[in-house]
Amino acid sequence: MAQSLGISKVAKSHKGRKVLESRKPKVVENPKTSFLMKGRKSSDTLNKLMREIHQLRGGEGPSHLLLHKTHDVMPFEDVTLVEKTSQKYDSSLFVVATH
Repeated sequence: MAQSLGISKVAKSHKGRKVLESRKPKVVENPKTSFLMKGRKSSDTLNKLMREIHQLRGGEGPSHLLLHKTHDVMPFEDVTLVEKTSQKYDSSLFVVATH
């Protein structure tokens, strides 16, 4: 349908080609990565729990810990921030901690 509208998936730059190549289906998929995000209000207990989950997942490799600032996110009402962050970190799993 995209081709009938005149839209093509041809990259014009080297960076664009790399991005399109990374999004193609693969024979061997990337490992499952996750990100852990601090919500609007989260207690110290939740922050410690997210740090422990991050350590259990293996540190910097398969998970990303986003605790430095609070994120105004409600994943069951508006999922756009979670989707953008998931695409940014190439993650399929996520945790949002709110009190």
